[in-house]
Amino acid sequence: MRAPFLSRLRNRSLRARLQLMMLSLLALSIGSLFVLHLFSERALLARVREYTEELSTAIEITQEQPGAARTCRRRSRPTRTSCASWV
Repeated sequence: MRAPFLSRLRNRSLRARLQLMMLSLLALSIGSLFVLHLFSERALLARVREYTEELSTAIEITQEQPGAARTCRRRSRPTRTSCASWV
């Protein structure tokens, strides 16, 4: 099976062999770019998940502290985001 393929490839013109080589290099390049993109996307999603978990943990700790509402500074016009106990 291997010999007929190689003999057919050797019987082709130089131009046809170069075109086949370029097509195979193109396929390898596209495949490697796809794999790199997939791995970087997974790493980015994992990093975003980690940051989100850290942020939610920090928010939970802040809400659980008993003196957190008393430490808010009084503003001239309190907003929703300035202090949760004033809203």
